[in-house]
Amino acid sequence: MVVNPISKLSILAEKKQQDTILQMLQGMQSVEMEDILHTQENEEWLQKYFPENPVFDDTTLLNFSEQLTRVKEALAFIRNHGSSKQKIHTLKRKEMDILRLESSYDETQLTGFLTQVKKLQEQWEQVESSLTYWQEAENWTSQWRNFDIDPTDDSAFVSYFLGRASNDQWEDIQSYLKKAKVHYEINDSQKNETFFSGLFLKNEKETIQNQLSELGALFEQNGSLSNNVGKE
Repeated sequence: MVVNPISKLSILAEKKQQDTILQMLQGMQSVEMEDILHTQENEEWLQKYFPENPVFDDTTLLNFSEQLTRVKEALAFIRNHGSSKQKIHTLKRKEMDILRLESSYDETQLTGFLTQVKKLQEQWEQVESSLTYWQEAENWTSQWRNFDIDPTDDSAFVSYFLGRASNDQWEDIQSYLKKAKVHYEINDSQKNETFFSGLFLKNEKETIQNQLSELGALFEQNGSLSNNVGKE
């Protein structure tokens, strides 16, 4: 008679899966099940690790949850903003039990590391914001590089504007500028837009700007766009 060695197996699972697991094991007809919850020799460790009324510290759980979120954000930042020339090396998970894992956990070291990464992230965002601003400023100045009126000059009778319009609307706008006897210049022309400036009498400002707005022109003021603002 062949005697097969016996192996012990412990299964930890969600309580709602208990019936399904038991049915599966019973169907195998080769597993002997033991009710450890009602065995006297197991009472000591059951009371220690599986108390009937476990007490959870919500504050501690919340702190760990927030720290885990910070860890995930730090890892995402490092992965997405590291050197494009260096290959990302993912560390392999080590086989480690809970006790060894907890013994290697250094909260002070982790907190310091997360603080350093957060500062780097804030510096990165500031640099990106500044870069975006200066790129927009460079684009704006390139569009108006041919505008040769000093914005600080003031005239009692004459005002000027900086405007832009789609190329489809430019022909109608140009016809109106000529008809209204507005001195204008094309400062830049791009694939889809025309950038132009003009001089007009201040007492005609409202009439001219309203008509240009109806024709689809947008006006610049301090580098921003408006559909009804000119320069006094």
